[in-house]
Amino acid sequence: MEGLKGDQLLQEPTLSIGESFSIEKRKELGIHGLMPSRVLSPELQEKRILAEFDAETDPLKKFLLLSDLYDRNVHLYYFIILRNFAKMAPFIYTPHVGTYCSRFHEFYRPKRALYYTIEDAGKCDEITAAWPMKKVDVVVITDGGRILGLGDLGSNGIGIPIGKLALYCAGAGSDPRCTLPVQVDVGTTNMTLRQNPLYMGLDKDRVRGEKYHAFIEEVLMSIHKRWPEALIQFEDFGIENAFELLVRWRDRLLCFNDDIQGTGAVALTAVINACRARGGTLKDLMKDRIVISGAGSAGIGIADAIVAGLVNEGIPAAEARRIFWITNSKGLLGKGKEYSPQQMPFVRDDMENGMPLLELVKTVKPTILLGVSGVAGIFTEEIVRLVAASAERPIIMPMSNPTIKAECTLEQVMDWTEGRAIFASGSPFEDVTKEIKGEMRTVRGNQCNNMYIFPALGLAASKAHATKVTDGMFYRSSLSLAQLVPEEDVKKGILFPQLSQTRQFAQRIATDVIEQGIKEKVIDPARLPCKESEIFEWIGSTMYRPEKFF
Repeated sequence: MEGLKGDQLLQEPTLSIGESFSIEKRKELGIHGLMPSRVLSPELQEKRILAEFDAETDPLKKFLLLSDLYDRNVHLYYFIILRNFAKMAPFIYTPHVGTYCSRFHEFYRPKRALYYTIEDAGKCDEITAAWPMKKVDVVVITDGGRILGLGDLGSNGIGIPIGKLALYCAGAGSDPRCTLPVQVDVGTTNMTLRQNPLYMGLDKDRVRGEKYHAFIEEVLMSIHKRWPEALIQFEDFGIENAFELLVRWRDRLLCFNDDIQGTGAVALTAVINACRARGGTLKDLMKDRIVISGAGSAGIGIADAIVAGLVNEGIPAAEARRIFWITNSKGLLGKGKEYSPQQMPFVRDDMENGMPLLELVKTVKPTILLGVSGVAGIFTEEIVRLVAASAERPIIMPMSNPTIKAECTLEQVMDWTEGRAIFASGSPFEDVTKEIKGEMRTVRGNQCNNMYIFPALGLAASKAHATKVTDGMFYRSSLSLAQLVPEEDVKKGILFPQLSQTRQFAQRIATDVIEQGIKEKVIDPARLPCKESEIFEWIGSTMYRPEKFF
């Protein structure tokens, strides 16, 4: 591809820098005369793009504007994103990627991705071979089974891998030319999509069971054969497959599940710093009572991560699990019913199965309320006020995405807790400041977003040639992220660093993850091109920087 010239080069987004090509370079590459004569700096192109972006009021159209920019000029896209990261992050991924996926068939643009369908069984190597890039460091793969809180979106789910990989590149410096978004299409249960003539996925019910797993194995092994050291990130698989795939593959390939492990890690960071904001430590969590609404991959992943954190503080796992009460759509996970192997450790053997959320809150009097239910508004005023009555600084975390699925809003929490809550959410909310009882109070709108963890962890694992992504690496990333927030900010209820500092904190987290990998013997220091004392500088030097292409 690097030998392309003329119009073909201008059509290749990883090679074209548009109007920034010098006149001399245009002549050399055979593109002189194929664009207006004036050479524009990336800063001037940014000015034009931002003017268009800011003038647009429809969030989806803002999302599409950036998507179209990526499709014609990758390096300009990241140049602008990195200079405006906090502003544009919502239009790369959550919350607006949810709308994009829901309507992907309406606003389709050809996307550079690999699409494997169940009808391609036995021929996956042919599809893998079609990918034009010789080197791949990071793969994000989905089957569209549970897109955010929107359910089964089938092949429309490709927007999720594309968005996640954009965060890898912008957030931690993975090279966009070495990333691969993958959509596995095994059908969908979404009849509305299947009946829509514009939907481009298979018009068949979702394949399940061993036929499903055999096909996923063929896809994964095909990718692994061509790029044996590539990191594979599982993303937005339904609960019936998410845990099973992680169990099957975590010891066979370099892989992880971001919904389970990434969500757990970033939630643990929020909890660690919420404990600091209260004037305590993570160990003090044993005095709390935690209710989690949502017993899927995210809910159990969060509970597991917090338990792992407490175990590292010297608390036995069985004892740590006793501070949790977890509900699904039918109520409490209680005695008398069998659940999945991942859910069973959190089943309450002292309470009846199926207790509704409100009744549970009245009974347990939780001090921490966390939501990954995908049910908008399920944290009602009555429920939140009950939690607030049980703690001086209640911790409220409605983490469902996108915003329309949030269990409650920041303003509601501000009002219902009289500004005493420590708040974190999955989708972004602006800080809220109000006068309460004659005093101005602010509740911070902390976004508990996986982008704080997975780009840095994935960069570390891929660059350092890890053989496995361990639970210890996730735990280390949580601690590293938590420690990046200074004490004076934590006391104000700020739980995460500023997104504008994404490259700086990614470099620190990636370094700590590599050190943890060396400690656990899943990273061989002999394969690093630097001394162990130089990892921080080395990992920073590997980061993709778009300005170098102009």
